[in-house]
Amino acid sequence: MGNTRAPEGNLQEERHGCRTVLPFASGNDIKLSTRPGGAAAFPAFIGFGVSEGSINYLGEQIDLDDEFANFAFTLPETSVIEALAASFYNIRIGVYGNSIITVKAQLYHADNSTNVFKPVRETLLFLKPDFYGNADGVKIAHAVKRGINVKVEAGSRLLLVFYSEASGGRGVTEIRGYASAALTLI
Repeated sequence: MGNTRAPEGNLQEERHGCRTVLPFASGNDIKLSTRPGGAAAFPAFIGFGVSEGSINYLGEQIDLDDEFANFAFTLPETSVIEALAASFYNIRIGVYGNSIITVKAQLYHADNSTNVFKPVRETLLFLKPDFYGNADGVKIAHAVKRGINVKVEAGSRLLLVFYSEASGGRGVTEIRGYASAALTLI
């Protein structure tokens, strides 16, 4: 996959604490949906003030050759993913039954020779609190993960993906809102 756990202190010591924070924002609202049973249906790709919903179900990998948009960015130098934070501001929810919706965010990685992206498992975020049915109570869910410590090579690419999963009820859901995130590289 091109990314590995970084040796303790290696790049962190070389860069003397220098960190880069990359902000992400969906710009327009995004739609996240689930299939019967609650599995993720169509994820959304988040860029720097722009976003696009996928035309394919979320699977173990994402092939951007099969998509209308490409929001992946290229790393100019070998870096370590140190932290990821994400939030989702709910503006509309459509639930069939008593489903509980969990919004998730995750980075996906591809080497510089392919458009096939695989999840960086250490970056998976479960945004909390969950969204319940048609309740208007929860508006913002968020999560922060620090100490990720995954090395990514220069020239490889990262893609930020938001998606939802549902439990309870029929599992068929749709939620709309604004996504934002920030990634810390060292």
